[in-house]
Amino acid sequence: MVEEGELDVAPDDDVARDDEEQALDMDDDAEEASAMEDEDDNDPTAMEEDVGEQEGAGAPDEAAAESGNPKARRGRPKDQNAPPRPQNPFQRFSVEARQRLKDTRPELASDLKGMAGALKEEWDKVPKEEKDRLQAEFDKEMEVWRPKWDAYRKTPDYKSFCNIRQDWMDERNRRKLIKRYSKDAPARPKSSYMIFASEIRTRVAEEVSKAGGGLSDIGKKISEEWAAVSEEAKAKYAEESAHMKEKFKVEYAEYKKTDRFKEFMNEKAKLESKQERDKLIRTKLADAPKKPPSAFALFRTDAIAKIQAQGRSLTTGELAKEVSSMWKALPDEEREVYSKKASADKEKYDREFAEFQKQGQYASYLQELLKVKLRENRQLNLRCAPKRPPSVFALFAEKHKDCKLQ
Repeated sequence: MVEEGELDVAPDDDVARDDEEQALDMDDDAEEASAMEDEDDNDPTAMEEDVGEQEGAGAPDEAAAESGNPKARRGRPKDQNAPPRPQNPFQRFSVEARQRLKDTRPELASDLKGMAGALKEEWDKVPKEEKDRLQAEFDKEMEVWRPKWDAYRKTPDYKSFCNIRQDWMDERNRRKLIKRYSKDAPARPKSSYMIFASEIRTRVAEEVSKAGGGLSDIGKKISEEWAAVSEEAKAKYAEESAHMKEKFKVEYAEYKKTDRFKEFMNEKAKLESKQERDKLIRTKLADAPKKPPSAFALFRTDAIAKIQAQGRSLTTGELAKEVSSMWKALPDEEREVYSKKASADKEKYDREFAEFQKQGQYASYLQELLKVKLRENRQLNLRCAPKRPPSVFALFAEKHKDCKLQ
C-alpha cells in the first residue's frame, strides 16, 4: 500500500526558484570544474570491472569526433521547450563580467573553478543601487514570464523534462556519494593513455592558455600528441599500466574487507532504492489523483499572492516567516474557511484514490515496488551470505579471460 504522503508534490515556488537559480549559476562553473577534476574518481563497486577495460584503453575515439557527433553536455539539463526565463541580476551581470575577466585574466578561460570565484568577487563589489536596478528590471520581466510559465507547466513537455532533470539530480547524488567514499579506496590504475596525459597535461595547459584556448582544446591537443607517440613508447606505457593493475588488485581485495567499504555499500543500496521508489511514483502513478493541500497550504498560496501584489521582494526564508506570522494572526473564523475547504478536498481525494487503486496501473506499481524492496533487502542483509559456486563455464571463462580472439 502506497503511503498518501508519497504522492504529495511540493509546489514550484517562484521565490525559491529565484534564490536557487542564482546559487546554482554562481556554483555551476565550479561544480563543472570539480566534476572534470574528479572524472577518475573510484567507484568502489565498479573498480574491478573497469580495470580490465582500461588495459586496452587509448585516446578518445577519433572516429566519433570525425563523425561530428557532439559531446554530451555537462551540467544541469536545459528545457529547450520552456519559455525563456528572464536572467536574474547575477546572470545578467555575469554576461559582461565573464568576457571582461577573460580579456584581463586569460588564465581563467581554462580554469572554471577560478572563473566562478572571480565572478562572485566581482559581484560582491557591485554597488547596492546597481543591484537594486537590476532586480527591478528582473521583477518586471518576471511579471510577463510567469503566466507563460504557468501555462507551460500543464503541458506533457514539462512533465517529460521534470523526469529528465530528476534523473540528472539522482545521478549527481550518486556521484557525490561515490566521491565521499572513494577517498578511502585504493587509486584506480590508469590506462596507458591516462599515464601519458598526466605527464604532459601541465605543459599543454600552459601552452593552450597562452594561445587563448579553453579546456576542450587541452584535451584535443593531448589526443593529437598521443597519436604521434611511437608504438614502442606506447608499449612502455601499457606495461606501466599493467603493473598498476596488479598492485590495485591486491589493494582492492583488502579494501573490500573493511568496514568503510561495507558502509559505502549499505548507503549506496539505500540511496538507489529510494531513487527507484521515487521514480516509480513519478512514472507509474503519474495519473493518480494528487494529494490535496492542507488548510495552511491553501492560505499560503493566497498570502504569497498578496505579498507579490504589494511589490515586496523577500527571500525564501523571509517569505516563510512572513506567511507563518500571517497564519498565526489569522482570526479563527477565517482559518475555519480554509479548514473546511481542505477537509472537502481531502474527502474528494480519498474517493478518487480508492478508485485509482482498482486500476491495473496501480497493481503494476505495487509489483515493481516489491521488486525494488526485495533488491534492497538482499543488498543490505544478504551480502555476506554464501555465494553460489561458479559453473564449469564460469571457471573456464575466468581462466581464459586474458586471452584475445584472433
